[in-house]
Amino acid sequence: MQSLTFLCPPTFFDVTYSINPFMDPSVKVDRVLAWRQWIRFVDALEGRGLDLRFIEPCDGCPDMVFLGDAGLVLGDRFLCSRFRHRERQPEADHYTRAFGDLGYRVTHPPGPAVLEGLGDVTIWGDRAILGYGQRSNHDGFEAFRRFAPFVDVIAEVELPDPHFYHLATAVAFLDADTILFYPDAFTSSGRTQLERAVGRAIAVSQQDILDHQACNCLVVGDTVMMDGCSSGLERELAGCGFRVETYPMSEFRKGGGSLRRLVLPALSWPAQAAEAMAS
Repeated sequence: MQSLTFLCPPTFFDVTYSINPFMDPSVKVDRVLAWRQWIRFVDALEGRGLDLRFIEPCDGCPDMVFLGDAGLVLGDRFLCSRFRHRERQPEADHYTRAFGDLGYRVTHPPGPAVLEGLGDVTIWGDRAILGYGQRSNHDGFEAFRRFAPFVDVIAEVELPDPHFYHLATAVAFLDADTILFYPDAFTSSGRTQLERAVGRAIAVSQQDILDHQACNCLVVGDTVMMDGCSSGLERELAGCGFRVETYPMSEFRKGGGSLRRLVLPALSWPAQAAEAMAS
């Protein structure tokens, strides 16, 4: 994860519609608890020295708190998401204005493209995994490749189950050659792709997915920040050199997300690519 990281406060966060199986408008969000959970998480990120920037929330866009879906930031450019569901489409105009006001050159995926930011692009350095089938599509991935041509896409996998509506709910990089993933979220072909693409693929149990959305975690250094964790997964991660810190996200899981969806970290050009761009 890069040090420059964007977030959006949960001022208007609520579950007022349903666009994934976790969202039930009859199950009320505890807004006070949501703020407490978000602030504790933000305080932890600040304590690790991350450069945090905040995007102003917009009334009528309750999912803006999940800023990881907003698009991708690279250098002085922002690739704004094109959302599949009409309920989230108004967010794009707000992101266009917000990042434009911050001085970013804003671009959009063309025509039929659907691209929901880091929701379906899991990235570490210059390596990325792409996920399609529920939200983002191949046209959206072409827009991403043009935006970040230095990235090596090591796997492009289908998400057949609507419970895993974004790739970020089913796989996460822990380092450049290690992923955390839930095998049953993918087709057999997708599982094979993932296992061949990295040196170490750590499988997550159904319990850790159902209880904690374990793959929607955030890695800072050797720390894996997650909603919660079974003792078995914690031991396995410790054996790989990672320690777990838990930040309960009960209210945000009502919207189908956890820690990873709350942040939009800026991408960085690799040194060689940056030098080429400057020459």
